[in-house]
Amino acid sequence: MIVCAAIKIQIEGLDHETIVPALRHGHVYMLLQDLCYAPKTKYKEIEQGFITNKGDFLNRKKAYEHAAMCGQLNRHTEWFREDNNLDKELYSEDLY
Repeated sequence: MIVCAAIKIQIEGLDHETIVPALRHGHVYMLLQDLCYAPKTKYKEIEQGFITNKGDFLNRKKAYEHAAMCGQLNRHTEWFREDNNLDKELYSEDLY
């Protein structure tokens, strides 16, 4: 089950990637700014995605598949993506 949005970043000076979770992706940017990381300075955004209830990070495409498998998507979301030939990527608006 998908529990929250997250962004995977590389912080300047660290030798590992950091995953920052939040309710929505925009909240991650607000948190980074509150921690004095001006937009896209001192860190590089690697990928947006989501966190599962097991703590795994999934990119938007894998998260969409996972949310569909767990029954978290409503039929309107799935139909809208199919009818408009849109990529099956998860957005927090699909969950909340």
